[in-house]
Amino acid sequence: MNLNTIRELIRINGEVTSQIITDLIDEHSGRHETMKSLYERYKASEAGVPIFTRSYSVTDDTKINNKLNNDFFSEIIDTKVGYFMGIPAVYETNSKDFEDFELRNRLELLDSETVKLATICGTAARLLYVDTEAQIRAMNIWPWECIWVMDRSIDEVQFALRYYDMEYVKPDGSTETRERVEWYDKEKVTYYIKTENGYVLDDTEKLNPQTHFFSYVPLIEYPNNLERLGDSFPSHIGSRSTKTFEKAGRSCAFPSHIGSRSTEQGKRQLNKGG
Repeated sequence: MNLNTIRELIRINGEVTSQIITDLIDEHSGRHETMKSLYERYKASEAGVPIFTRSYSVTDDTKINNKLNNDFFSEIIDTKVGYFMGIPAVYETNSKDFEDFELRNRLELLDSETVKLATICGTAARLLYVDTEAQIRAMNIWPWECIWVMDRSIDEVQFALRYYDMEYVKPDGSTETRERVEWYDKEKVTYYIKTENGYVLDDTEKLNPQTHFFSYVPLIEYPNNLERLGDSFPSHIGSRSTKTFEKAGRSCAFPSHIGSRSTEQGKRQLNKGG
């Protein structure tokens, strides 16, 4: 993150400006597109898998253009999620409140999805909030929508930004898509909407800014690793992957860092199972 942006936030005590929001989102745009494209690849959508949109420059009806998707990308991810979260995480506590929180928010499902998104995108995000019945709730957020501002000296999140498109109803009854921003500090959340003149306070919120009732930034990051790279990111797989897959079949879908089982053991299990 741009050091000047961090210094400016400190100078103005976290009271974010339209220019700072613009700078943060512009700087994050490359990462935003990368994570979205990785998720589309995982889903094996037409836009996400390169082979699905392959075309030849010459016009030749007799030229074969098979578009088979050998989906090692998703297999790596599903294998890790199954290995890591096949048995749900156990939270040991004597608090009845936490047990209620766990059931209310279906933590088993949230945890599994968190691991999946972190494995795909390199990081995952979760938002804590208080609902209309004064209960603490948790929800996963698309990681490409989130930006965290860190205090590197103590490795702690000072501010967080979430941005996404939202449908707004215009005075004439028609709708338009506009970008909405949520800015979190350790006490409150402030909502902004993008206009022709930059980011302004969202007047559709009755109270803006408003207290989020936590003593910390409630938009939480779950990085997959220090580099924030997914396990199927191209740099992890490498340019040799195609030849390796041809030689070893599906066994190469088990990188050594996924679990303690060795690659050779994985090969034996796969060969035994056909």
